[in-house]
Amino acid sequence: MKKIYYLCKLTCLILLTLLLSNLFTFTTAIHAIELFDFENFSEEDSVYFVEYCDIEFPEEFLELEDFDHFTHSLVLHAYYHPNESFHFNNPATQIYAEQIRSAVLSIANLASIPASVCFSSYSLQYNKVMDENGNWVTSGGYYDPSWYNYNCYAYSINRAEQPQFYSSNGYIQYQPGDMSKSGNFLSTTTIDELALIVQNDLIAMGYSDVSLSSTVPGINSSEELICVRRYSGYDYHFMKYDIETNSWYHKPGRTSVLKYNNVPTNDLPWYAEYSYTSGEGVYDWAYDSDIVFIKYSKNILNALSGEEVRINIQPGKDVFLEFAVQNEAHCLLDINAIYPIEFEVYNEHFDLILSKQGNNSIECFDLEEGKYYIRANFESQEVGSYIDVSITCNCTDITLSTHTINCSNCGYIITEAHNYEYEINNSETHLCRCVDCGCCKTMYHVADPSYIDPTGRYDKCRYCEALYRRTTITPIIKNKIIIDEESA
Repeated sequence: MKKIYYLCKLTCLILLTLLLSNLFTFTTAIHAIELFDFENFSEEDSVYFVEYCDIEFPEEFLELEDFDHFTHSLVLHAYYHPNESFHFNNPATQIYAEQIRSAVLSIANLASIPASVCFSSYSLQYNKVMDENGNWVTSGGYYDPSWYNYNCYAYSINRAEQPQFYSSNGYIQYQPGDMSKSGNFLSTTTIDELALIVQNDLIAMGYSDVSLSSTVPGINSSEELICVRRYSGYDYHFMKYDIETNSWYHKPGRTSVLKYNNVPTNDLPWYAEYSYTSGEGVYDWAYDSDIVFIKYSKNILNALSGEEVRINIQPGKDVFLEFAVQNEAHCLLDINAIYPIEFEVYNEHFDLILSKQGNNSIECFDLEEGKYYIRANFESQEVGSYIDVSITCNCTDITLSTHTINCSNCGYIITEAHNYEYEINNSETHLCRCVDCGCCKTMYHVADPSYIDPTGRYDKCRYCEALYRRTTITPIIKNKIIIDEESA
């Protein structure tokens, strides 16, 4: 009986404790809502709010004179635009801003905010954005989810590939200094220091003739032009020039690409407009430092119809090569190196087409008209070592019959493949390349009738000499390659 009494007493004590705890938590939540009157917040209130929510201040920010004002802007923007996330290029600032936004949304009484300020009806004033029909407009911009993965720096230097190859703390691809390890944005205090880091990055990527200037330089079609600007010590922003359209373009953080209405000049700040899934908007700050223009020479393979072009890549460089395909073309990529290399091929949207490692590689592609990129990297300490890269476009098909290989590009009809080279791909195919014109084709193995396998399980290809498992299936036509029944 006494045992039951003590159990009942203990249960009542536990329930009372839970009740008081819940009451305290509820009272604290109400107190927090009443304590933070966001609509009448001062700059001091905003800093106190961040401290109250236990949000860590980045040490570099505390030294800036306008830190209270910046924090105040973040709090108010999060309160009045709860459906809009932040879009900074600097990861430290992005993390700080999103922490503030999460804290505001968890405490504020958002039901009291008029719907008219929650959902943006803003129209761009200094930029335009492309809609889903390809028109440049001031509102209703199109958004591709892949744009979430890279920022203004990656966009300006044409490095939007995924996954990223350099460390940016796994956040936003890429950051100034990732390629050269010569510093980062938070280690700089001036725009000139930041521009020098970018210059080092471009050199590390194998670009040449990298120059800095305070005015807009002239360029030709074999050169690139970008520019950079700061917003205090919180963020940076890049724009790039397109010579074909004579316009400047930029990509704020994870948002859509914008077309700038003007020519970048120190007299006009870059107001922080953006276009995202929630619509168009603008922040209460601007990039207003002096502008530094950065010009450099492209790594271009101008592969014209039927013409071979070459470029040498120096060791220790992580190079992006650009080449264009006119109309639809059959292309041959030939990479020669003494040392192991790694390379990838991307289209203009940075979709990966090919990824390989090795010393030498001959690849064939049927490519649509457009711009493509080759990333190539190798390490060597030997003086004078290099990678030799060539590409030939508009090769035509090679056809194969029992005893003849025909190359319609150069007109050769050669028995027993005397003027052809081969590279084994796998157990089913090999690469056939015409020595005279470079035209190539991935082709199925053809059995050598003179080869006798003691086990009766394998055939030997009469052209590349690869051993492959014999099959009872007789392919008559595959990929425009004619194989007669006797040779199969």
